[in-house]
Amino acid sequence: MRVLFAAMGIRPYFDAVVSAQDSEVRRFKPHPRGLEVTLARLGVEPGQACYIGDRPEVDAAAARAAGLECVIFDEKNKEEPKGATTPASYRRISHCAELQLLPWANS
Repeated sequence: MRVLFAAMGIRPYFDAVVSAQDSEVRRFKPHPRGLEVTLARLGVEPGQACYIGDRPEVDAAAARAAGLECVIFDEKNKEEPKGATTPASYRRISHCAELQLLPWANS
């Protein structure tokens, strides 16, 4: 990921880049290890962060297991997939501008 982001010229915009292939992680979502490593690299607690994903069945489950608020980005307003975490465990948005409307966005 770091090489890809560097090639795209966007690496400077990220404080941490973590993937399932990193030696500290080596697990795929819905296991929360990748999110836990990210929090540690950023030096923040789960209550100070929000995870944004696009697959409720894995992203919301991983966020909940790591103690994070979760937002599912769904620009096409798809139906809930089978096996998805209950909608009460995450917020669904369809446009990035909606992030600023979330209760914790300006705190």
